Amino acid sequence: MKLFNRKGFTLIELLVVIAVLGVLAAAVITAINPLGKINAAKDANVKSDISGIASALQSYYTGQNPSAPAYPLLAAGLDDLKITGEVKVIPNQQTPAPACAASPNGYTTGTDYCYVVTATGDQAAVWGNTASSGTNFWCWDSTNAVFKNSATAPTLLAPTCP
Repeated sequence: MKLFNRKGFTLIELLVVIAVLGVLAAAVITAINPLGKINAAKDANVKSDISGIASALQSYYTGQNPSAPAYPLLAAGLDDLKITGEVKVIPNQQTPAPACAASPNGYTTGTDYCYVVTATGDQAAVWGNTASSGTNFWCWDSTNAVFKNSATAPTLLAPTCP
């Protein structure tokens, strides 16, 4: 009887190793939570964009007529920030954009971020959707000059972050 000289692995051994590696990969992916990381990155982008728009709005407000400063009215909306040189580009939201209602002094949809200003231009708010669960909007308003998470969007009658 001839003895076989075994070189290599059997099919069963290879399948067991592949199964163990698959279980380990699934455990690592679950521990890392890539969807949560992606949503956190999208939220950071929204917060950064809103911060830039808010800074540009404040600069626009203080750079206009000193005796009667005002935020951009909705006829031009946030596009006024580009015209006056406060920003080069108005950022577009990458997460699902909020539905901004269109009305004469209501919201503007020139970008994916929503903007509302009073008819006199003395109060304004800008907001965008967040990807993380628990809150719906990242918002800035000129009344409180604060950034905050909000479950509801500002309105024309009250352009503050609820």
